[in-house]
Formats: sequence, C-alpha cells, structure tokens
Amino acid sequence: MLEIYFTNIKSIVQNYSPIFVDFSSNTIPYDEFEGFVAGKIVFLDGSILDFAEVKNIKVQPKMKYRYHYMDKDKNLIFRYDNARHHKEIDTFPHHKHIANGIERSNEPNIETIMKEIENIIKSKIK
Repeated sequence: MLEIYFTNIKSIVQNYSPIFVDFSSNTIPYDEFEGFVAGKIVFLDGSILDFAEVKNIKVQPKMKYRYHYMDKDKNLIFRYDNARHHKEIDTFPHHKHIANGIERSNEPNIETIMKEIENIIKSKIK
C-alpha cells in the first residue's frame, strides 16, 4: 500500500515532465504503512525543488514534509513545511516560507507544488 503512495508521487511529477530536465527520487519504507520519500527536480529555468515526506498511509496528514523551491542561484522562492515552529500562524504547524517572511498554509501535496512551480515558470516565459 505504501508503494502505491510512492508510485503516485512519481507519476504526478512525471505529468509535469515538459517543465523539468531532471528528476530523481529515493524511497525508504519503514514498514508496509510508513516510509520516507525524497526527491530533487531541476526545472527548465534552472530552478530546483528539493522535497521530502514521511508518510503513514493510515493517517491523513503527513508526519513530516518539506518542499523547498529555489532559483538557479539557490535563493529561496518558497518552502512549505510542518516544522513545529511559527506557532503564531493559525495553520500551525503548516506554513510557507517566502523571501520576505512566513505565510499561513494548509498541508500541500506534490500536485499542488508542481502546479505552483509550473505557474511561476510560465509567468517568466510571457
């Protein structure tokens, strides 16, 4: 069952193959329900997404996650995570780091992240 979750992440990323040049990932199952997935995606403009999740498929929220998106010079564009800081955010522990601060956020998924990046890349092309 966990393998289906990991395969789904890879499949969603592959749906965005027109906007990236490289994708690698690693999965580590802890047992049949819980495990770790991490990946790196390099996009056409040189920007990079590094992501990691710890997921138990019996539980809706991810146990831990981070989606760190940066430009080709490794400057932060955004980072979603659920690190247990920023208790002042009403969506705690979920939040989004941007260049000039922190924003509230719900727990994202890889599809949401890829769409956001696709929109950023498309806006540069216009």
